[in-house]
Amino acid sequence: FLYGEQIKIANSFRYLGVVFDSRLSWDEHFSYLEKKCSKRINFLRRIVGFWWGAQPLDLIRLYKTTIRSVLEYGCICFHWASESRLEKIRKIQSKCLRIALGSMQSTHIMSLEVMAGVMPLKIRLEQQSLRYLIRSQVSNPLVIANYQAMEQARSRSRILNTYRDFVSLRTHPSALEAVNSATLPQSYSSLLSTDTSLLEETKAVPESLRQINLFSSFVRKYGHIPSPNSFYTDGSFINGRTGFGVFNSTCEAFYRLQQPCSVYVAELAAVFYALLLISARPSDQYFIFTDSLSVVEALRSVGSVKSSEYFVRKILETLGALFDKAFRISLVWLPAHCGITGNEKADCLAKKGALEGSLFDRQLHPSEFLHLPQQLCLERWQKLWDDDEMGRFLYSISPKVSLRPWFKGLYVGRAFIRMMSRLMSNHYALDAHLHRIGIVSTNVCSCGSGFRDMDHLLWSCPELNATRPSLLATVRSMGRSDTAPVRDILAARDIPFLTAIFHYVNDNDIVP
Repeated sequence: FLYGEQIKIANSFRYLGVVFDSRLSWDEHFSYLEKKCSKRINFLRRIVGFWWGAQPLDLIRLYKTTIRSVLEYGCICFHWASESRLEKIRKIQSKCLRIALGSMQSTHIMSLEVMAGVMPLKIRLEQQSLRYLIRSQVSNPLVIANYQAMEQARSRSRILNTYRDFVSLRTHPSALEAVNSATLPQSYSSLLSTDTSLLEETKAVPESLRQINLFSSFVRKYGHIPSPNSFYTDGSFINGRTGFGVFNSTCEAFYRLQQPCSVYVAELAAVFYALLLISARPSDQYFIFTDSLSVVEALRSVGSVKSSEYFVRKILETLGALFDKAFRISLVWLPAHCGITGNEKADCLAKKGALEGSLFDRQLHPSEFLHLPQQLCLERWQKLWDDDEMGRFLYSISPKVSLRPWFKGLYVGRAFIRMMSRLMSNHYALDAHLHRIGIVSTNVCSCGSGFRDMDHLLWSCPELNATRPSLLATVRSMGRSDTAPVRDILAARDIPFLTAIFHYVNDNDIVP
């Protein structure tokens, strides 16, 4: 009884959006996810057709943001469920990727994932669970303590496999200092002025004239600044080490940073150290020059004061102290390797710092370790792809897995991506494949001289002799072989060649 009422016994209940059942089989939760995602999947179907519709890249983004985010919510609880039960939500991912790529129902699930650059869902859930444990080291250590207790008790639960993976990553984030938000300014605008005007000039200048013109622009804008008031900063990553350098006409410094560390963090560290050097000087107008646009944008953004990044907070604290003493600080972006002496010297100092500099003490934020689960899970995905018995045609074209779709960066339409994705997977609506899946009785072309596949139709089918010369002329004008197997053309990502094939196939009403 509770407050005079009898407590009911339930076989399942929903807590914070996750449905727990009495046997922790997760059947009800996965059924709940299927129902919740069904309308979103139908929305994806509504915005594409056979040849028209949203671009595959946009559809993949929609899937990740509106559907996959639902599937992986709370996955620390259920990622260890049995394969048969996880298959329910794995099918949701495969449906969405088929819609995005326009692939046939017979296409192997992992082939879809490799072409779309989307990690298999089971591995993705493991990655997100590992990231949660890394964050919990600082935000909620009790979670880690519970896993340690289960391990010491020699529990046989499959959930401990994830904890053992977590231990193998050897992460050691720092316990971050609490910040009194009442002492922080509403924005950086009162403490720091930023200037990225050289960026627009960089875009407008041709590559061949860029170095001369940008150097002249820099001298025109900033040549009047006294050299003792100019600080040049840079970060560098060499041979698995990260360092930063600061150059001024009266002093210079270089340091190494504890790993893991990105170049972005090194660039922030360099700006922070420049502020430390400035704080030891008389109050005046000082300029910090950096070739990291991401640092400038991060420091001038509205959300900067809420950042948990160690060096961003230290920069804020130092700027506040300098502002109280009437210092004026300007952060200026400049292009790298344009002959600006201070920038070149800072670059050399950063490399020297990475290789032989003293260690600069800092706190390690949990986010700096979040790439480690991704590396581990990419390796597991690659091993699955290497060992799989299906999808070997695509494997011969794309042997390495990636989180980038094969068409990322290509300015092509949906119809092109759809056709080439079908050819890459070797699952297309021609008799050579339709016979394999039992839809037609023969795989022989109606001409009787070969199997009806794309190579036959392009290069040797007598029924297309009348139109083939136009394709051959186009191919030869590009200096390509007029007998190249489609597999080799796809593997080479020869887009002009593939475009010629695409137009030829469309002109002859061939629907692969």
